[in-house]
Amino acid sequence: YYQVQSLFNRLKKKSGLVDSLGFHSLRHTYATRALEKNIRIEMLQKSMGHSDITTTMRYVHLTQAYTAEMGAMLD
Repeated sequence: YYQVQSLFNRLKKKSGLVDSLGFHSLRHTYATRALEKNIRIEMLQKSMGHSDITTTMRYVHLTQAYTAEMGAMLD
């Protein structure tokens, strides 16, 4: 874990990414992208190792593109 985190920090510094982005932010990105790819929230919950679905929901961030796509599907 610490080796991966160290590599992440080095790559982040090289690429000039915002310093406030932490290694843990990758879990948020994973959850958001998985939902955008129509992975069921229950499957996402399992893959993230959460026992409670509300924990998983804290990691999902609905993007404007995703909400627009979902809205179009309901038209």
